[in-house]
Amino acid sequence: MENVLTKLTSPKWLREAISGRVRNLANSFNFSPFVIEREVAGEKHIFYIGNVTGKSWYNSRTDISPEMTMVGRELVRPGAIVFECGAHHGAQSILLSRWVGTGGKVVAIEPIPENVSILRKNIEINNLTNVLVVDRAVGSGRGHLSMAPNSNGSVRAGGKRTISVESITLDALAEELKIIPTFLKIDVEGYEYQVLEGARSILATTPAVFVEVHTPTLPRYGRKFEDLWKFIDPGKYDIFIQDEDFKEPEAYSPANVPSGRVHLFFRPRAATL
Repeated sequence: MENVLTKLTSPKWLREAISGRVRNLANSFNFSPFVIEREVAGEKHIFYIGNVTGKSWYNSRTDISPEMTMVGRELVRPGAIVFECGAHHGAQSILLSRWVGTGGKVVAIEPIPENVSILRKNIEINNLTNVLVVDRAVGSGRGHLSMAPNSNGSVRAGGKRTISVESITLDALAEELKIIPTFLKIDVEGYEYQVLEGARSILATTPAVFVEVHTPTLPRYGRKFEDLWKFIDPGKYDIFIQDEDFKEPEAYSPANVPSGRVHLFFRPRAATL
């Protein structure tokens, strides 16, 4: 109930939820997959629009994307090892692949089967050789999680309208792959705390971090925004926030608690990325 009330009293969440449903409805008529040319954060590429959600989210020829521009400028360098949690259709995987270069690697983690298929298609048509797809969910432990099967599906308690997906912690995945990521990108629809909880060893190495925090959704999983600082030491980072899409990120203090969906950027202090 607390989660529902939090969302219903958030004007930003209501605006995004309503506009998203309207776009999906409009885009569903006579839809068939197609490929477009895009330029995002200065990177030109082709992109496979594989379902209605993809058309709603990615069917723009040009996207300045201040958040990804910030990532490319401040958080990722050639040779970086990236763990991308919630790769979706690969829109950011393409950018990250180019920025880390042939000496780096992008581990694109995505649990929803339809998304994985579209993600692999975008990797193929863009000839990305440094991207590894992991078709699992990430969280605080190994096992299985129930998820809504829709394109931006989130972790659920279970039931007929869910699918079961294998889950792993980021620490266990790093050990399995025998690599330590230098950059974490996390977009997991409110499951941020659990992902960070499963990355304690990685976070101890002070990687750069970019996380989309779904503040109104955190209570669904028994957490609140302030809980995230249990795993990320603000004293080790310069922190920035983007609290509105298309707005330039600005300096942030953990003392300020946002009420909506925000992007947080953690740039390690006195470190060479």
